[in-house]
Order: sequence, then C-alpha cells, then structure tokens
Amino acid sequence: MNGIILFEDEGWRHLRPLTWTRPAYLLRCGVNLLSEKAAHVFKTNNIHYHARPILQDWLAAEGMPTCANSCPKQGALLLNGRVIWSANLAEIVAKSDNECCFVQNGVLVAARCSEQRLSRIDWSSLISIADFTDLPQREIQANIIEYHWDLVYANPGEIVSDIASSGKSGAREGTIYPGVTIVGDHALTCCLDAEIDPCTFVDTRSGPVWIGPGAKVMSHSMLQGPCVIGAHSVVKSGGKIYSGTTCGEWCKLGGEVEQSILLSYSNKQHEGFLGHSYVGAWVNIAASSNTSDLRNDYANIFCIIDGERVSTGRQFVGSAFGDHTKTGIQAMINTGAIIGVFCNLFGLGYSPREIPSFAWGGPVGWSEHRFDKALEAASRMMERRSKSLTPELEKLYHSVYEQTRDERERVFHQEAED
Repeated sequence: MNGIILFEDEGWRHLRPLTWTRPAYLLRCGVNLLSEKAAHVFKTNNIHYHARPILQDWLAAEGMPTCANSCPKQGALLLNGRVIWSANLAEIVAKSDNECCFVQNGVLVAARCSEQRLSRIDWSSLISIADFTDLPQREIQANIIEYHWDLVYANPGEIVSDIASSGKSGAREGTIYPGVTIVGDHALTCCLDAEIDPCTFVDTRSGPVWIGPGAKVMSHSMLQGPCVIGAHSVVKSGGKIYSGTTCGEWCKLGGEVEQSILLSYSNKQHEGFLGHSYVGAWVNIAASSNTSDLRNDYANIFCIIDGERVSTGRQFVGSAFGDHTKTGIQAMINTGAIIGVFCNLFGLGYSPREIPSFAWGGPVGWSEHRFDKALEAASRMMERRSKSLTPELEKLYHSVYEQTRDERERVFHQEAED
C-alpha cells in the first residue's frame, strides 16, 4: 500500500481556538509540525490531507492535496492528525499488511485501508472508529493530543527528538560572532544564514538549542535549551528564552518566554512574560503584557473548554491565543485563559478565562469585533510581512466568524450577568 492520509476527528474541538483555522496536524510541537513528524517517521512525502469542509479550499490553495479532491489509488494508511508520531509507533503501524485498525481507548489512531474502502469513505465528515467497525482492531499506545497544554508539556522532549533526527544537530552553518558565551554539552545548531550576536548567552546544559535558517539572536539575549528559534525569526536584545520554548517562522521574541509555543508570524517582542502558553499565527502580544501560568494558591489550573471547567491536572498552564488576536499594552492575561481568533484585548485588569472569537474589549466591557474591521487589520498586518489575505483565507475566516456567533452570545451574556 502506498501513501498516507492524515485525518481529522472529533478531537479538533478540544484544541480550539487553535484548530478553528487549521487542522490539528498543522500544529507545531518541537521543531516540526505534527504533519512533518508523520512524513519523517513514515519516510514519505506522498501525503493526502483530510479536513473539515471549511478548511479544504484553503488547504488546496496552499498546495496540500485534500481527500475531497483526490485520494491515493493503491490504498493508504490513515493516520490520526492529533498523534505525535514517533519512529517506534510508525514501525508498529507500518508492519501490518492487511486491513486493520489501531485503537487507543476507543479513539482511532490509524487504519490500513484498501483502495476500495477508501472510495467508500465520506471525506466531508470527521473520521472515527465507527467508519471501520468491520475491520480487526488492535490496541496501541500513542501520544494523542487532547488539549493545547498537552503540546506545551510535550514540547521539551519533542525539541530534543526532532533535533536528534534532523541530521543537522550541532551544525554551525550560520554565524556565531566572537563574544557569544556557550555553556553545556548539548548541541547548538546554527543553521544557514542565521546569526548569533556578541554578548549572547547560550545555555545547553539542559538540552539543545536550534537557531533556524535566517534567524537572528540579538546581543545581550539568553537562550536556554531545549529551545527552538524558527527560520527568519528574531530574538530582540535582552530577550530571555527559557527551556521548552519553540517559535515558528518569522516571529519576534523579547522579554521572558518560558515553555511556550508560537506559530508563524507572531510577535511577543517587548518586555513582559509569556509562560506555558500556545500562541497561534499572526498574534501580537503588546509591550508589558503578561500571562499568568501559576495560581497564587498553587492549585492545579482549570480551563474553560466549550463552556465547561476542565481540570488540566497541571500546576503551570498559561494561555491559548487564537490566530490574529492582539493585546494592548500592559494586558493582564488570566491563568489558563482560552482566547479565540481575531480578539482585541485592552485595558487594565485581568481578562476573563474564556474570551470568544471576534471579541473586542477588556475589563471595562466586551463587544463584537466587527468582521470587516478585523479583516482590515489582518490584511494590514500580513502586508507588513509581504503576505496577502487570500480569498480562501477570507472565506475561512468568515466561516469561523459565523460558527462562533453562539459562543459570543453565551459569553457576553454571562459577563453581563456577572
């Protein structure tokens, strides 16, 4: 059988707001996206992508073959896009020759399917074990991501694993200027065209440090491994990037960042603290904004997921920021806050733990962020990075806006009552 299909299941809902605008397999953990990890361990680029209908046009425009348009012709392995795929797990799944399912606690991890079976699947629906009830099932142990904090806590180990398997660990293709202090025995990888300025302190005692192609670390910064500075990203002077942090491409980092993940084109470049958080794409966290990632009574943190309190079982959990969300200066982000897409937070005082998508306001009150104004701001931000708001993206964002109306009404009504 040839080819791999990464699929979406019902679990995308618990990963909102990050998955409002992407499938789970396009989330990052470690150096790579989850989809890139699957491609690496299965040693193939012959991948097709299953996704909710609202994502399909955008994925196709990005050059990613979707199951709605085509499928492998000789059967395929279906892989759950919420799984962090490892070499050991891939070996177990790849060994099977006959049609079968791999399951963990009732969740479909993978399925080996013939061409005939693939042709009978409804690719406009989410995939589940119910689609393969007639196939033999095999229990398997997999790291299935359920909430955003699962990615944050997996990140340090995944950084180590991704760097070790990259084939470039320890490469010094970029420029490390005289006056850089490096301590520790783990690898410092400085990729092509990357620069580390004088008076930077790089601490690899706890894990490796990866500086991506074209990235720049400005003087008087501190990097503590394991951490990843993505391609073309910048660490501003005085930045303190602690263990377990990953940023994607074209980000700007400054102040304190601890065990957090930022997707591409997001900025947190001024003083302020970001801890144990997951930041979507095109987010701007303004000067002196701070996230709380620890309760002052040291109890485990809860988050509001679909209007319900969910215990994280963790003492340190920061925030999840949806795409295109912005904070004003000195924003105070509550412990475990879930902040939707296209939000604009400002004013003094703590934010609520749940902020719906397209919300505008702060402690003084909330209103709906008008869709046309939100798109104008997004377009201007993207133009600054020589990117454009494509028709496919605009269609996707409008669909999210419509699908989150009830969420806004519920949260705004609750805020008014309180």
